[in-house]
Amino acid sequence: MIVRTGQGYPDVVDGRPQLAWKPSTAAGVTYDVAIYESLTLTVDLPTAPRARGALVAYAEALPEPSFKPQQPLAPGKRYMWSVRLRNGDTVTSWSTTGYYAVIAGGSGHWFGFATGEK
Repeated sequence: MIVRTGQGYPDVVDGRPQLAWKPSTAAGVTYDVAIYESLTLTVDLPTAPRARGALVAYAEALPEPSFKPQQPLAPGKRYMWSVRLRNGDTVTSWSTTGYYAVIAGGSGHWFGFATGEK
């Protein structure tokens, strides 16, 4: 299963989801990806602030615009993930979703997904 997420936490069936993103058109670019547990917040709205918990998977200098964790992720949890571009030792900022809320101001979240219960 390939996970393409925006806001929210869509459910994934597999504990090792295949994350994918739009490739860069720049020459010589590789990708870094990080997956964190998502801390539970009292407000469950798409624009609510999210907080990163423990880092559960990380890969650096991936040649292709996709990633599948080597170890299965724990079932029944929410996760946040992001990707950044790398060209040698130069990296971009981590990618985020985008939104604008009049009351809260503009911001972006890391992408999210939830693993189903076993």
